[in-house]
Amino acid sequence: MEDSKIHQIWADLVCGDHHCCFCGAWIEQDLQPIMLPLAGDAIQALSAHGSCLKQRLDRAVPYLSPSEARE
Repeated sequence: MEDSKIHQIWADLVCGDHHCCFCGAWIEQDLQPIMLPLAGDAIQALSAHGSCLKQRLDRAVPYLSPSEARE
């Protein structure tokens, strides 16, 4: 098996359009950046409400939305 590189990426939360990729609404709070690695070093950046992402994850996937993590 080939070794894979893992990069930790911090999204720039002050630039770009922050419409939720699930519901389409503007994200006022509970912003969850989603970074999808593409071919080469390319990355597609998406934004979602943490609550919208949580609704779509299987219950077996542990996840705390940004607003839940602050509680």
